[in-house]
Amino acid sequence: MHITRNLGIPLAVASSAAAVPVHDGIQRLELRALLPVVVTLENVPRGKPAPAAYLEAARRLGAAPARCLAVDDADDGNAAALALACKPSPSATAASSRPPPPTPRELSVPRNPDDQLARPQSVLAVFAHPDDAELWAGGTLALHAQHAPVHIAVPLHDPVRDAEAQAGAAVLGAALHQLPELTPTAIRALLIELTPHVVITHPVHDTHTAHRRTAEAVLEALPEAKIETGRPRRLYTCDTYNSLTLIGQVTPTVMVDVTATFATKMQALHCHKSQPIDQHFGPMAEDLARLWGRRSGADFAEAFTALPVLGRVPGAAHL
Repeated sequence: MHITRNLGIPLAVASSAAAVPVHDGIQRLELRALLPVVVTLENVPRGKPAPAAYLEAARRLGAAPARCLAVDDADDGNAAALALACKPSPSATAASSRPPPPTPRELSVPRNPDDQLARPQSVLAVFAHPDDAELWAGGTLALHAQHAPVHIAVPLHDPVRDAEAQAGAAVLGAALHQLPELTPTAIRALLIELTPHVVITHPVHDTHTAHRRTAEAVLEALPEAKIETGRPRRLYTCDTYNSLTLIGQVTPTVMVDVTATFATKMQALHCHKSQPIDQHFGPMAEDLARLWGRRSGADFAEAFTALPVLGRVPGAAHL
């Protein structure tokens, strides 16, 4: 592909797959600069063996179909190329060389390497208040920070609370991003800049108005960032006040054992001296951590609920 580009021959992708997995693959293989034209199922009325994808790719390249070389590993793709009078590559038309269809066992294995990483990966936590990261996800963020970059985004408040947020993030080992406002535009820019594997925010139906607005801003910002960068791979909402939302109790899909980092969480929370930590937030944080710990077999745990990212959640090789 690099040789082709150096020769001045333009390249394009013409796929019958959906946009998200196609752009994910291009991003992971670091081929975006080589592939300025990408046509996916959303761009054409019919997928292969109809020739619409190749026709659209040729149109965007400004090339006559008869002057295009099609490289495809499927019979439908080669049929589409022939229907449009593109030249299928010899290696692509050798159907007998294709591997057999995957077995159900093979299909159960995640196709994205990000889904098979053993250690915690990079995180961006987007929260409405300076102390929310410590209160709702402090143990988990401190755990991830031992292995990968952790970022916290909160809006600017007043000098006292802003300084407390900086101190709390430092205890957790996280980088702090204090934004003038948590608008979808600002969050989208941060997602594209940081490309986190994991995003954490408030429940969509949180009882706190500012928490709901923040969650809605994250959901609005996420699709464009996901399409452009392929990340985040995972989106979670955190716990809330006494685990009660506007539609009932929090029903987590995962509980993270934070026994090893619970003391760090509480130390970071106590950096927010202007808030009623000893009287209110501290006891609630401990009660919730013990509750989720009892439910998951740990001393302390934090609860999170997975949300789909563009209609998809990461796969797993096994339960």
